[in-house]
Amino acid sequence: MKFRHAIYISFHGDMNGTGSETKKSYFYQKDKNLEREYTIKMHSDHKRKALLNHEIPFVRINFPYDEDYFNKKLAISSDCRNYEIAEKLMAKELKNIQPYSRIYISAYSVSKRSIQQLIKLPGHDNLENVSIQASDIVSILSKHIPNLSKKNLQIFLMVSKIEQEVPPKFFAQSLMEELHRNDFNRTSVVAYNNACKAIELTKSSKNKFKLNDISTVDRKYAFKKTADELHFKHGNKQSDNKIVFHNYSYTGKVEEIGYRDFKEKYMSGFNDEYKRSLNKVLKSFKNFKYKEVYKKVGEGEEKCKKYKKYNQDHLPQMELMQSKFEVQTLKDFLLDFSLSGYFDNYQQKSYHGIKHHHGKTGFNRIMCFHDRIAAISKNDIRDANDKDTLNKIANRIIVEIINFAKQKDEYSKFAGNSLFSRKINVNDNSGMTKILEGLQNFYKQMAGVNDNKLVNESLQKFQETLDLDTDLTNLSEKRVREDLLGTLKTLDSKEYETYKASSLIEGLQITV
Repeated sequence: MKFRHAIYISFHGDMNGTGSETKKSYFYQKDKNLEREYTIKMHSDHKRKALLNHEIPFVRINFPYDEDYFNKKLAISSDCRNYEIAEKLMAKELKNIQPYSRIYISAYSVSKRSIQQLIKLPGHDNLENVSIQASDIVSILSKHIPNLSKKNLQIFLMVSKIEQEVPPKFFAQSLMEELHRNDFNRTSVVAYNNACKAIELTKSSKNKFKLNDISTVDRKYAFKKTADELHFKHGNKQSDNKIVFHNYSYTGKVEEIGYRDFKEKYMSGFNDEYKRSLNKVLKSFKNFKYKEVYKKVGEGEEKCKKYKKYNQDHLPQMELMQSKFEVQTLKDFLLDFSLSGYFDNYQQKSYHGIKHHHGKTGFNRIMCFHDRIAAISKNDIRDANDKDTLNKIANRIIVEIINFAKQKDEYSKFAGNSLFSRKINVNDNSGMTKILEGLQNFYKQMAGVNDNKLVNESLQKFQETLDLDTDLTNLSEKRVREDLLGTLKTLDSKEYETYKASSLIEGLQITV
């Protein structure tokens, strides 16, 4: 599985965690420019399959979280407290968290219920500790992460030094228990079993960082450079060095499990779990369309016959809700099911035989598609108050699919110069094939709710235009994929950019 979004929150600033690095590090915000935004490229030396995008927002709380312990010079602003500034910096990124996101949190050390910053006082050689309680961290997460996104999240904890023999797992458990109390569902906290250290944390500019890799200080070969030694740095050749606390099971309690066992038990069935949840929602939509009423059968009979009647009372509100659900689900399918599969193939190997070459141009093209689909705001979908607005949002997705197939607009820059790179292919693992699979899976999942029609008119029209039958269209055949690509190339994206809702399903009724 892949986490569709990730952010890195550093309460530590420098992952090395030794006195010399700390004293010369950038803990204190010297220029006091808190408007600058940072990114960090994660695992550039050894990419992890879990991240959809490896360059992620980097929130640097590299100043004392609470300045009361120290000299007034440590106050970032005279107008508000340091912890208020820290919360504001985190809130800017936390509002973008969605289900299936990962939040990295780094700190100098931990106690059972808090993390510690190690701060260098300006003009002094001594270092001071600042404690931040697990309850304070969870309070900020709970306040700024949207309620709909408080599920299927993972907190990834990185601690640089073990002090007073308190391993990171103790704090991880406290943090997970706080999250559980604050109604975070299907959430996990991952902690290393020892202090961890950055491998080549570099700063390429004022705004950009690069973290080649992370490992525990005791892991054999982790910090070696020869090819033979690096070969054994990761994977099953090493023992599991992480522990997970989670509330994925149905016991209603926080449980502990090894990281590899957790991934196998709860992460490998990610798509299946998502589809099961989806089916429950779709079933509720279908059931909502009817209400049960009782009617006497004949004169004088006391027995009543139960029958279902089409529920007209709240139909407009229900259809608006279902249209929102359809648009959001298509976005999820394209991001999680289709593109994740492409990225897995790309990252594992550049070649899958002559027919399945994953070139850099194709990768950049699919990344452009991913970023433009991901940029469609969940808030815009949620806050839409009429079906026309939702049709327009759906059209944005459709336009991206058409332009991808035709290599138009933003995608023209990835057309390349060679005949091979200019061609959009539909080989088994190509980006176009994965997009088509996402479309078909979406329509197949939605079938049966409204007599096999969608409430969202734009998505219904698009399916009819493509003639994408959920049962008869066999995408395992390359010829079928080529036909669909040909159809996409005949479409004019401008028709969808200017399309107005036209009551395509105005007469939609369900009879019993």
